Amino acid sequence: MCLGVVVAFLLIMTGTAFWRLRFGEAALFLGLATGLTLLFFRKRLTALLALIISTIFALAGLRAISRPSAPGILLTFAAAIGGYLLIRWDARKHPDRAFGDWKSLFDESPE
Repeated sequence: MCLGVVVAFLLIMTGTAFWRLRFGEAALFLGLATGLTLLFFRKRLTALLALIISTIFALAGLRAISRPSAPGILLTFAAAIGGYLLIRWDARKHPDRAFGDWKSLFDESPE
């Protein structure tokens, strides 16, 4: 779970580096995030997406509450909608999964 948060932070750092026009740092952060994703989350991309969306939702949501801005509020709503759509997609993909089977997302081979 901590690796998913690390990947989320690396992707946020990639976006920030691109914004500041530091393409060398952005490529490094994007490469690290891609490497960690391929190494640890090859068969658990749904879990990785859930961790990334929840991390962005938490960070952007806290920022939107303390210092509201249009991009912060839009990012918070986009993360919430993305999380909802991810849940719906996973429920349709695995209709036999019960509510208490959320731990199966983190198994090595959920199928």
